[in-house]
Amino acid sequence: ANPDAAFRLAAYLTTPESNAAWATATGNLPPGLDQATAWLAEQPAYAPFVAALDNALPWTGPPGFADGVEIANSVLAAAFDGDATVEDVRSRLEMLAAPPSPPGP
Repeated sequence: ANPDAAFRLAAYLTTPESNAAWATATGNLPPGLDQATAWLAEQPAYAPFVAALDNALPWTGPPGFADGVEIANSVLAAAFDGDATVEDVRSRLEMLAAPPSPPGP
């Protein structure tokens, strides 16, 4: 486990430059309006989407989705803290992704 490397990775992934690179590579809008406005200089086709952000509503997942996000975040935090291995994270995330078992008789 390397908490210092995990912290440096998280710090890098949340920089405006990294967010702009991710947005360009994936076609997703940058996470902040200030970043999206600057990003539009290179991606003018996305202007209608950025303009509509004032009217955007938060997306919520299906029932139980928030619980899954909470579990995923907690196992990732444990990995960052050095309290979980990559295998722990993989195993827990696979359990979250597995379809529910059918009800018993």
